[in-house]
Amino acid sequence: MQDFFDQQGCVDDYSDANWLGIADTSYIRCGYESKDPEHKISFYPYPFMSTYNPTGKGLFIAVSDEAASGEVAAAMNLMADLSKQTGKRNEIELCRISDLKTNNTSDTILISDYNNLPAEYKDKMTKAPDSSGNAIVNFIDDSNLKPLLLITSNDDSSLKEAADMLMDESRRKQETGNLAVVEKGSGEQAVNAAKQSDLTAWNYTLEDIMGSGLSFVGPFHQEKYVYLPVSKDFVLAQGGKVVLKFRYSENLDFKRSLITVFWGDVPCASKRLSQEKASGDELNFEMPADVIGTSAASLKIGFDLEIPDLICTPRQSDMPWAYVSRESAIFLPPAADTKLSFDSGVSPFSRNGKFNDVLLVLGENPTTVELNLLGQTLAMYGREGKPYGTILVKRAGEFNKDDGDYNIITAGTLTGNTFLAQVNNNLAFHFSQDGNSFESNDQLILSRDYAGKIGVMQLLKSPYSLNRTLLVLAGSSQDTLKNLEDYLRDSSKREELKKDCVVIDANQNITTLKFIKAEEVKEGPTLAEKLVRNKKSLVFTVIATSAMFLMLFAVIIILLRIRVYRKKNEE
Repeated sequence: MQDFFDQQGCVDDYSDANWLGIADTSYIRCGYESKDPEHKISFYPYPFMSTYNPTGKGLFIAVSDEAASGEVAAAMNLMADLSKQTGKRNEIELCRISDLKTNNTSDTILISDYNNLPAEYKDKMTKAPDSSGNAIVNFIDDSNLKPLLLITSNDDSSLKEAADMLMDESRRKQETGNLAVVEKGSGEQAVNAAKQSDLTAWNYTLEDIMGSGLSFVGPFHQEKYVYLPVSKDFVLAQGGKVVLKFRYSENLDFKRSLITVFWGDVPCASKRLSQEKASGDELNFEMPADVIGTSAASLKIGFDLEIPDLICTPRQSDMPWAYVSRESAIFLPPAADTKLSFDSGVSPFSRNGKFNDVLLVLGENPTTVELNLLGQTLAMYGREGKPYGTILVKRAGEFNKDDGDYNIITAGTLTGNTFLAQVNNNLAFHFSQDGNSFESNDQLILSRDYAGKIGVMQLLKSPYSLNRTLLVLAGSSQDTLKNLEDYLRDSSKREELKKDCVVIDANQNITTLKFIKAEEVKEGPTLAEKLVRNKKSLVFTVIATSAMFLMLFAVIIILLRIRVYRKKNEE
């Protein structure tokens, strides 16, 4: 590197001669070896997930052949949790115990009611569950000496609590042996604490987020990021506010120096710096309307620290400077309602990283394909995989519309899942009478052959409860459902899901359609509603306006009388 000086003896900081090149042959060599998990539960999710198997291929999450509701709920939670590490493709399989016989070389997480557990697994357990309803988590080897994590209980509802324990690192790392007893109701304290924290959430200071303020040193434009502690499902609601307290050096060119704040990459507010407020300035603004309903992972704060006489100003590493105080505050309320679209990410099935009142409705005898399809769907919507979310499972025959105050997800065929017959008239693509194909609609005409080879994913307003959502994953056969499942395993293809209805054919080509009408989307208040809400302001405005007219009328009368009086005097 070489410094170049101009005619005035100043260093040219922007000369092309100032360079540093890193050759493409540079490399870092590192290696690792797998560690024996020693059958310790604290090692979870290792060895079931690891860096040498990033897709989860060969891992089976199994439930009993009865696929009891608590078993499936716990399995879906663990599926979402483990899927966080699968990267581009998710090869984890959901199955029943009977399916394991054909997969003798697999690692297995087995979740089963104790009464549904085959004797060969009971005999291997270190300890059996008692009648208290507690759950047992036992890390052992199966008959093929492959890792087996067995979760069982005499109480179906305790199985999900055991799954929550495994997902909660602070609890899991306490289990240094191969056996853990998860007491019934042990997760309630964590659930209640989460609800309490939600009441005070979304108010942050820089100290809360970063532990300190932000320093900017040196001339010209500088940017720093404040990475927000929000979940991936976060969407900004109206009323968001930022209050930045900052100070800066007094040797700036105050005609050109300013601060700018961005929501992600969208500029939201800026302010010119001034010498009078250099020792204590403030930027206070509400989030602009065009970023309401959007999400961002960070706030970006930029300073333009321009100095006068820049032609030959000696460079100093600590001048000029600006500092954003740690007391600076950010208020980011989450939006309660989001548009029903696959573009909206994980909403509304996940909120704050946890499953948000999700109800899975299964057929009476769900197939392995249907379980895997639901598992991939839950992996997509629960990609943060935080514990203590709400997820329930019911059979179609158990479902009661009076209990429908949930965000419902269902999958299957018309003949295998009777719940689909209940909602068939709500679907954009109705099943044919025999259930072997779909019918056309005004947006897409289906050929007879094509209609029997497609799978349909559709979001719609729940017919059972206001402000709830129904997601239907429907196919005319197990093959079409398997095609949907394979599509969702690829994380890059999930990003292609748009609008509120997706048709996927046998070649995994997709057609995205929008069926939710504009009038169904919640709009702002009408003029009449605004008048009602602002009745007092309206009355005040009417009175004030009337008073002004009366005063104006009185002034006109007075002026006319003065004119008449002057005219008489002149005569």
